[in-house]
Amino acid sequence: MTPWCFYQRALANNEKPKSHSSMKTKLSEQVLEKLLSVYQRLANNELLARCVSGKTQNVNESSHSVIWNNCPKETFVSKKQLELTVISAIGEFNFGCLNNLSAGRTE
Repeated sequence: MTPWCFYQRALANNEKPKSHSSMKTKLSEQVLEKLLSVYQRLANNELLARCVSGKTQNVNESSHSVIWNNCPKETFVSKKQLELTVISAIGEFNFGCLNNLSAGRTE
């Protein structure tokens, strides 16, 4: 697979990446201001400290992971098969949560 990023593509081809100043499309100052605030929030020490303990996913992301592990997005399946996979994944996810809770009670 070829990276879309010119920098990563050059690295993948064992070439020296060109300067970012030669880019054809550049971000406007307004967009840069908005992006900078997002990057600053993501680099906040308090947020990074929470990530160290592995608390980086919300419940929906975790359940989606269970669904797509059972039914990869790259493979076409019928609507019925997808519905069955979702039902199965929800059950698997919920029972996994219950097992974790009951294991915590026995310790």
